[in-house]
Amino acid sequence: MTTLFVFLALLCTSQCLLQCRDERNKPVDWCVIYKLPRIKTSSNSLIRKGVAYAYITSSNISRGWAISDLSINDTKSVPGRILQPLYNSSHMFRVNSLLWVLYNDQAPDKTYRSELGHTKGVVMAEADKGFWLVHSVPHFPPLPDNVTNSTTKFHSNGYSYPLTGRHYGQSFLCVSLNTSQLDLVGIQLTYNEPFIYGSNIPVSLESNFPHLIAATRNERVKVAPWFHQQEIISLAGQTFYSFAKAGKFDKELYFDWVAPALQTSLLVETWRNGRGKLPSSCNSTFMVENISSVSLNAGNINFKSTEDHSKWVTAYGDDNTTKYWVCIGDINRMKSQEKRGGGTVCVNHPKLWPEYIQIVSGTDPCPADV
Repeated sequence: MTTLFVFLALLCTSQCLLQCRDERNKPVDWCVIYKLPRIKTSSNSLIRKGVAYAYITSSNISRGWAISDLSINDTKSVPGRILQPLYNSSHMFRVNSLLWVLYNDQAPDKTYRSELGHTKGVVMAEADKGFWLVHSVPHFPPLPDNVTNSTTKFHSNGYSYPLTGRHYGQSFLCVSLNTSQLDLVGIQLTYNEPFIYGSNIPVSLESNFPHLIAATRNERVKVAPWFHQQEIISLAGQTFYSFAKAGKFDKELYFDWVAPALQTSLLVETWRNGRGKLPSSCNSTFMVENISSVSLNAGNINFKSTEDHSKWVTAYGDDNTTKYWVCIGDINRMKSQEKRGGGTVCVNHPKLWPEYIQIVSGTDPCPADV
């Protein structure tokens, strides 16, 4: 009996500690990840292959952006560590003890649901805590094997990063949350209108997550207002603000809502290819300027926004600013996305903000008639 107890305790130690993690597999309160674009002229082989990433965690923020020596396709990478319980847990444990929700308007099997929210992420939880991973990567992450509640046929027996995600830059935000805060994410998902391509809700956890369960059943907001701002507090007490909009909001996320809500002008990095790109918006007290180029001194890395599929925001200002906002989400500044669900998650952090503002190396000028 003692041996069995020790075995189960060790199993829970390795599988039950659901929260954001670093490359050493140490739990962290939150982290941000920047998958770098493929730059063929780089001296770094990972950058040339399109699998390099930089990251910051709540535990190492003082050192700034760190370029990883690992491929983002590696199971020991930051996203690989975070998502490890989805693939490395036993099938019985994964089904009976873990809640997980995978959503992406471009699912791993290449299904594309343009009528739903332009939103991508992962929610995972156990009895008392878990995490929310917001990201911009199409076809990610793969479903674990032996999943019955899914809408895709693409399954995997382990973590992997898609080949289709290597060319462009991508963004991630992971936040560790307790049960009550995780369920608030479910409220936001009912506004985001996600395409949920896989989920698991253990019977033992149903009473803890009524809003997440509603989201997995595709419940949507049926009456105005078509947007919702939600305060979400991490395990260590850091406050984040989730901005979630439904398609019927029918306005631009950053200029019409986020900038005035945060009471600050914004610099926005989103997808700048294709039709319907919105210009920098400067005809208001709080302006929204499109970022045109990014430079990371940590690896002597420079690229244009046309090489970047990430979606992040930083408050406009200098070192004396009192608006230390950084946001990471899943909506682009494009006309077509005014009619799609999605959102962003923001944090006011005086140590994280400089790491984003300093990598902005160019912006699109305001239109001449403004």
